[in-house]
Amino acid sequence: ADGTSGDKINTAATVAVTLSVGTATAAELKAIEDTTTGYMDATAITSITAGSVADVTEMLVTADGTSGDKINTAATVAVTIDSGVALITEYNNIDSTTTGVITTAVAATSSTDTFVLNNNILAIGSGTAFLNSTDQISFVGMTGNGGTLAEVDITNDSTGTDGATLDSANSTVYCIDTDATDLNAGGTSHTIADFTSMANVAAFLTEGFVTAGVTGKVDYFVITDGSANTASYIYKFVDTAGDTTLNADGTGLTLIGSVTHDAGAITTGNITIA
Repeated sequence: ADGTSGDKINTAATVAVTLSVGTATAAELKAIEDTTTGYMDATAITSITAGSVADVTEMLVTADGTSGDKINTAATVAVTIDSGVALITEYNNIDSTTTGVITTAVAATSSTDTFVLNNNILAIGSGTAFLNSTDQISFVGMTGNGGTLAEVDITNDSTGTDGATLDSANSTVYCIDTDATDLNAGGTSHTIADFTSMANVAAFLTEGFVTAGVTGKVDYFVITDGSANTASYIYKFVDTAGDTTLNADGTGLTLIGSVTHDAGAITTGNITIA
């Protein structure tokens, strides 16, 4: 309705804008932001429900700010990217601006790149060019428990109990090559039916892992879905009660990332810890 005559409204070129509640697409936010050189407060927007890589980057990265000709989005805003092309580094730039869920099915155009978790929840969806032979998932800067973050490969080969007793002091990233059989070689009764169900994941992990019994202790698990070997899921475990076993209901486990990749398990060769 912007205009200077007829059934129109003419606002100041420098008008400040505050959005009070709701969701929006990146294109809608950009259309508003483009009409004014004033400050735009979008912190009440809980979800950007659709957007191109370019529009989302402009709204969350390039035009981000708290004064002047800028837009301020919520630190927890969820984002869905549904069009465009991107480098994994562009995903990282977007990821660094929010702790909300970022979901994309847009393929990355570059390999030999590093996907940074930034303590965020991030889902890299179908079609993304994450290559096991070259690409990395970075845990640098992730929450840990002192010392040097370690990384360990767990081969779940059905020949015995595969797993570990979690270190009592230092945090570790455990890469488990498949969930296709129980970690204690007991069959397939605890294979993970739903990787978003913390109870399902905990039932699988308790077959092979014992906690250090230290309240607040942090560790990470990267589990490759053995049904296809083209998707892996990243979990953060915080020992909430000093238990000696992972809680069967999944308490303390959080899904913090997922990545679709070419065939084969994610291993420590794909993990950057320092």
